[in-house]
Amino acid sequence: MSTSSAAPLPEFNLRDVVAEIAETHRDADPARLIEPVLDAIDPLDYEEALRQALHGYITTFVVTARQTPRTVTLLPAPGRKIGKSRLSGVAAFLSSREFSPARGEWIHLFEANAEDLKAMAAKREAMALQYQAKAQWYGSIAHELQQHSVSTVGDLPMMVQESLLDARPA
Repeated sequence: MSTSSAAPLPEFNLRDVVAEIAETHRDADPARLIEPVLDAIDPLDYEEALRQALHGYITTFVVTARQTPRTVTLLPAPGRKIGKSRLSGVAAFLSSREFSPARGEWIHLFEANAEDLKAMAAKREAMALQYQAKAQWYGSIAHELQQHSVSTVGDLPMMVQESLLDARPA
């Protein structure tokens, strides 16, 4: 009697599906990839695809759409009481979710200590430097377009395109 074990089925990975579609469909608008991605997902994997998509969506929502007030005055003006709306603004501010690189996990702002805040600041400073380098790179591309009197990056000479690619910030 031979014992053979069936190879386990590969786990569904939404990122892999999206990456494959993005590679094979050259449309610049990501929204136009929705239908091809849906077509590439086996109906048996819909629930897992939804679970994986919701993880990214919820994370993005929590990070970018917190409804945290932009300015919070913690001390009332002289002679004024702190109203409910001001207190709810402070509560929302303190309960906003932040990723702490120091801990490697999400925390509420009210839990943050100096180490958390320094790590958060350092992460954002590094991101700012990356954005600045990328902005300067885009500016250099615009300069090359003007120097070569062409209207698009695709019209630049191949050697210039290669040089721009080599100069691209990480």
